[in-house]
Amino acid sequence: MTKIAAERKVVDAFLFWDGRCGTPLRQCIKQYGVRGELRSQATDLVGQAGKEDWLPPPCIYLFPRSWPSVPHNTEPPIHTVETCKFAAALLSAFNVPKEEWAFYVHETSVKARGTSHGTEIQVSTVSRCWPDGKERVVSGKWRPVKREA
Repeated sequence: MTKIAAERKVVDAFLFWDGRCGTPLRQCIKQYGVRGELRSQATDLVGQAGKEDWLPPPCIYLFPRSWPSVPHNTEPPIHTVETCKFAAALLSAFNVPKEEWAFYVHETSVKARGTSHGTEIQVSTVSRCWPDGKERVVSGKWRPVKREA
């Protein structure tokens, strides 16, 4: 995220999925997904118990809609499933009902502040889809933006 801020790039989202998702190696609590040919083309690992022919949707981390800057955009707004059309298309393709989309995405926010040494940013993530149904919030340390324009 520091590189994104330094280079003033906008990345809409980050997706995480690998062939172990939805298997005994990386069990998934998500309720929706796809079955059949897509799963067999994605991985040759056997699915988790009770969902042997099931492929869960990827974990989608929505990022800020613009880069952070001091003093005018210190907390840029985060994309939503409505503003990140690719995230909406993925959730739809994996049969997640629209009213549950918000529970299937994570949010990564960034704050910027000016210091005597330049701009620093802090990244925080709200993650969902935990077995207990509770969100987790993790915030990183404030880090300097190495290269500013």
